[in-house]
Amino acid sequence: MRGKIAGLWALLMLCLSPFACAEDMQFVDAEGFSGYYVDVSSIVIGPEGGVPEGTAPEDIIDAQVAVVKADRNRRYLYRMRFDRHQETYEIFSSEMQAYDTKEVLERNSVGRRPCRYGIASPLHKIVAYINEWKEKQDRANRKSY
Repeated sequence: MRGKIAGLWALLMLCLSPFACAEDMQFVDAEGFSGYYVDVSSIVIGPEGGVPEGTAPEDIIDAQVAVVKADRNRRYLYRMRFDRHQETYEIFSSEMQAYDTKEVLERNSVGRRPCRYGIASPLHKIVAYINEWKEKQDRANRKSY
């Protein structure tokens, strides 16, 4: 019971924080003291170049993702590429910040090779969120015509 209360408190703190409004970060999911966000203003579907042969451009998504570890006062920002068809992700760069001050504590611009993500992974939920977000954008664009 105590863990559930702490988890709910952390989730509430994350959702009501100024961070949730900055950069157009949208809350995706939480697990324990970790909250997962995607910056919808950074989403690029079918980016120019870099699409593997045999992969449809619309299967490739570039986005900035944030992981907030409330119990450690840390925010991790990742520039990522997702391949929806292959169910892989690639990290281009990362940054660790103090959550409360946004002070950059560490930067890493060394890219990593693509890795697979599973159905239970928070990354799977992020990709699903991006798919839903794109569908809403497409519906809104069709209505405006």
